[in-house]
Amino acid sequence: MKKNTLIVCDPDSCYAEKLTDYLNEHSGGMISAEVFTDPERLLTWLKDASADVLLISSAFLTEEYAKELAQVFTGTCIALTEEKEEGIPADHDGAVTASVDKYQSGEAILSSLQEYCHVRRPEKKVSAPVRKKLHVIAVFSPAGRCGKTSFCIGLGEILAGTGRSTLYINAEEYSGFSDLFGQNAGGDLSDVIFSIRRSGSDRRAERDDPVQMLHARTAVFEALRYIPPARTPVDVREIRITEWEKLIELADGTGEYEYLILDLGTHQNDLFELLELCDFICVPMPEDAVSAAKLHQFRECLHLLDHEALEGKMCVLYLPEIDGDRSEGFPQNLTGGKMGSCIRKFLRSPQWTGMQETGWQAARRERYPDVLSERDRRRDENV
Repeated sequence: MKKNTLIVCDPDSCYAEKLTDYLNEHSGGMISAEVFTDPERLLTWLKDASADVLLISSAFLTEEYAKELAQVFTGTCIALTEEKEEGIPADHDGAVTASVDKYQSGEAILSSLQEYCHVRRPEKKVSAPVRKKLHVIAVFSPAGRCGKTSFCIGLGEILAGTGRSTLYINAEEYSGFSDLFGQNAGGDLSDVIFSIRRSGSDRRAERDDPVQMLHARTAVFEALRYIPPARTPVDVREIRITEWEKLIELADGTGEYEYLILDLGTHQNDLFELLELCDFICVPMPEDAVSAAKLHQFRECLHLLDHEALEGKMCVLYLPEIDGDRSEGFPQNLTGGKMGSCIRKFLRSPQWTGMQETGWQAARRERYPDVLSERDRRRDENV
């Protein structure tokens, strides 16, 4: 599903910022909203960029401005009107296609936009292509403090330790790798993505060959190979789905890796499209009522946004708590103890072996039940 870029242009910066925050938070990933308070700066921006929807104050929409806007903006323009205004003045005809009362609830404004956003959804979805060798494993959780990164590192170490070459990429906004692995300088994921961008837009950038950049930025922890994560949240958020596709293609094209583990954060752009590219999705979750509610909402979003097929690749995991104190050998101790035992049990589970037996590239019709915790198993046995 393509995310709709929306611009809110209103002289009241406080109102515009609150509205965009609401739309970004409650649109279920369908809208990416930004703010402008100066209509002239908006015109300048639109000459070099594009947007799908424009919510603009009717106070800016003079006849002259509407004509200039129509020359640089081809999307849907919606006037933000005051309660006393009725309809769209005649001089806006052709430039503005609808109007909404700016002082109604954010939910009401979003409801007016959702029908348009639904129409904009492309019919064709991103699907995992047939690859030479690489199996892509996504690890994502809608809840925090669930042991997700510890699971990723431990899983990668165990797979790599059994002779299955594995590449780990952390795409969280704040990975903490500088403290955990001593990665304080040198190249990272941002450099690889920048090389991919240049290779697609600048033919003279032969020296920035993405394959060479991928090799140059790969570090090693125990037997696990990894690309140091981006240092700022902005770098992570700006990675587009086409760039993720290219990165996965590069990793597969090297012929060196059997597994690619993607450690994904909740603010990942095009999250559902990226999950569509993956062969298997691990969803670590804490065992509490709030986390259970978040998981339920995540599954509802899959259906709301037409990605319900992802549930066929999902496996919910309840992981043991891990002490992250470096004095006890973290993260070197992840292949042993409770976490190591849990990971090895997972690799013997029907969820994992079932995907391998039916083929990594084949879509699964049924969804395996969640991996229950020991507490749940004991409770069920006592019933």
